[in-house]
Amino acid sequence: MKIVRATTKGTGIPVSLGIAPTKTLAKVASKFAKKYRDYKGVCIIDSEIKREKALKLFDIEDVWGIGRRYAKKLRYYSINTAWDFTQKAKSWVRNQMGVVGERTWMELNGTPCFELEVQGAKKTICTSRSFGERLTEINPISEAVANFAASCGEKLRKQHSLANALMVFIHTNPHATNQAQYYNQILMKLPVSTNDSTELINYANQGLKKIFASGYKYKKAGVIITEIVPERPVQTNLFDQRDREKYNKVMRVMDSLNATYGNRKVRIATQGFGRKWKLKNEKLSPCYTTRLSDILVVNAIETPF
Repeated sequence: MKIVRATTKGTGIPVSLGIAPTKTLAKVASKFAKKYRDYKGVCIIDSEIKREKALKLFDIEDVWGIGRRYAKKLRYYSINTAWDFTQKAKSWVRNQMGVVGERTWMELNGTPCFELEVQGAKKTICTSRSFGERLTEINPISEAVANFAASCGEKLRKQHSLANALMVFIHTNPHATNQAQYYNQILMKLPVSTNDSTELINYANQGLKKIFASGYKYKKAGVIITEIVPERPVQTNLFDQRDREKYNKVMRVMDSLNATYGNRKVRIATQGFGRKWKLKNEKLSPCYTTRLSDILVVNAIETPF
């Protein structure tokens, strides 16, 4: 209940919470929590009596994992609710709906079949933006690419990973048929696995210089980090002269300062401050709960009694 109240109060987004022994039953509980106000956003199915009552009130087509086609087929066999479905024999369900239907049947009967999905480390990281205005010179594009590479480095450090390859791409607006079109990309192998933003920015801008062509109005650029590996152990290079321990300390301090004082308060010089490439966001909704300047102002009006 506290989670639902805090989320709704802090974001203004109404949420519902369903708790049950299996994922499918939790979906059922969440549906009830969302539909009926008496639950106040939270529904818990923690007993056989509650499970039976919920399934008898739950339409078969609303069951997670049963689509329109199967719902129509099940109704042909007079299976109109989730409870009706659970009363069929397991062998019958397997024969009519295969192994996926059987798992849904088991979940509704309280036997977990679908494991919780825990998101692991990303295998590819991409940061890209469309420019607020069409860019023709390399300098503002280079500044944008530096910011994209720095963002990728920060994401790598957060998941304690390193990258072995980096790709940079740029392209014009494909919908502007009256303008000259250009698209190019370059993939670079890094000599040593890294998550150092300064190093990633250096290679990204090297790649940009190789693929940039004058005479075009560029709409978008991006940096893609690939061949991601764990932070430890690291395969070093015999001829590598970079003081990696020193730069690792710099990155840790920079991340700590940005976490304390705000995103990108401390940045690499090549990231710049001009942001001519910045995405247009005139229609962006105000940040009522996270930015002081956007807090709503209510003027009290005195009413004579």
